[in-house]
Amino acid sequence: MSITIRLAREQDVSVLEELYLEFSNWLIKRDEAIRKALKDPNGELLIAELNGEVVGFLHQVFLHDILHAGSHSYILGLFVKEKHRERAWLQP
Repeated sequence: MSITIRLAREQDVSVLEELYLEFSNWLIKRDEAIRKALKDPNGELLIAELNGEVVGFLHQVFLHDILHAGSHSYILGLFVKEKHRERAWLQP
């Protein structure tokens, strides 16, 4: 089993939308919102691949926090294909 985490690319939009729709059950297209997120310099979409198959993604944004005087990441969404949700991903 080989897990890879990488930045999402434009060619990933359709698979990201499929994952989002699987999770939300909303029939609202999200492709333009995903493309906008890909171009946002204050955020990123990270993809999890298992043996070359996209099995999930994370959407996070970065903000400057004056209380802590630094940048912080806030996770806005975490989507994992249903068949992979109860797997143990980390090995001791």
